[in-house]
Amino acid sequence: MSYLKFTGFIVLGVLPLILSGLFTSESAKADVSTFLFGNHPKKCEKLNPNGPDFKLRPDLTVKNTEFNPAFEYVECLAKNRDRMGSYWLGMFYLNGNGVEQNYKKAAKHLKRAARPDSGTESVYIPGIGGSSGYAMSFQARQRTDGLSDARYQTALLHNEGLGVKKKEKHVRQYLTLAARQGHQKASEMLQELYPEAYEDLMNE
Repeated sequence: MSYLKFTGFIVLGVLPLILSGLFTSESAKADVSTFLFGNHPKKCEKLNPNGPDFKLRPDLTVKNTEFNPAFEYVECLAKNRDRMGSYWLGMFYLNGNGVEQNYKKAAKHLKRAARPDSGTESVYIPGIGGSSGYAMSFQARQRTDGLSDARYQTALLHNEGLGVKKKEKHVRQYLTLAARQGHQKASEMLQELYPEAYEDLMNE
């Protein structure tokens, strides 16, 4: 068997295994309370102060830099692209729950939670016989919207200019996205500040 044929055999033989592993990732089986960006961050479970049930109940009563039992867990989730983890980490920074209040960091994590997930993944296909490789994209999971609460909070930050630039177009954008998902406060604020945008939304 020639080298080219052998290499092609290896690539074609291994590729289905790679794809099958990605298609059956833990994100497809994730509890709806986690709203994952990517793979289920199992490495964070040992930090969960609420036990093995993996329920996320952040302690918002902690003030300033007092110990917050949920902070390390939420931070771990956020680092592993978990959308709900990013949301609560942003809220911790926004309100100073167990960490020094920081609007810039709050905006960073809330925006991550507000972003939609296209559901696509990429796998690198190596070149054969000296040819260059390429990245192949595919739909690995269902597309999901960003969190409506995160979009509403991000709109508030842009409206006040806290941690981000004060821009009306971003306020309107995030309010519209959240309102489209049924967020009541976002709908009310959109109607008050941008009645035309609210009317357009109602006529969709």
